[in-house]
Amino acid sequence: MTEKPILIGDVAKTIGALKPAGQIRIHGQTLNATSQGTWIDPGCDVQIVGGHSGKVIVRLAATDARPLTHQGDPLPAADVDSMTPLQSPAAWVERGNAVGWGALIGLVLIPVYWFTGTELGLSVVSVPLAGAIAGGLFRWLVASANDAVGPRVDHRPAAIGIAALVILSGLLGSAIGAGASVGFAGVSCGLLAGVVVAGVIRWMILFASLF
Repeated sequence: MTEKPILIGDVAKTIGALKPAGQIRIHGQTLNATSQGTWIDPGCDVQIVGGHSGKVIVRLAATDARPLTHQGDPLPAADVDSMTPLQSPAAWVERGNAVGWGALIGLVLIPVYWFTGTELGLSVVSVPLAGAIAGGLFRWLVASANDAVGPRVDHRPAAIGIAALVILSGLLGSAIGAGASVGFAGVSCGLLAGVVVAGVIRWMILFASLF
């Protein structure tokens, strides 16, 4: 039985969330898809606006009444090697126990800032805890690199870049916190604040790249 051709303007339904990459279902076929810039929830109607059979570009159906360029034209065939894996293997920064490494880094920061003049106190116990929380945020942010790319796109350079941004921002934040003269509580708060700032920068870059 010949598959029904997929045309520009056809309406499909999302299987999972498009973040902005994901999958859609149309004419009994499951296709990889990417939205035009917004995240789309599972089970939503989406309209085919471009791409090719290996990677469809969609938008929410009925959100834009403007006619599409080449509406009614069939999608071209995929221009990628069908043997290329849909998803690249995990980058080295995605492996391992990020929470455990974060706690270990927190422990290492204690003698470092103690030698530089930060006074010991009860707040010192907060540093490895902040490191563990920062590790969890690190793991989530690095994993987001894979969610943000389309199929057959290598996410590993982005994951490594995000990891470097989070680590540098976290360490810079801890140094600023250590200079705030509030003991190791400042180190802990600065570490977490630095990671949060890195996360904000990461999402700003992501959304800027979608438009």
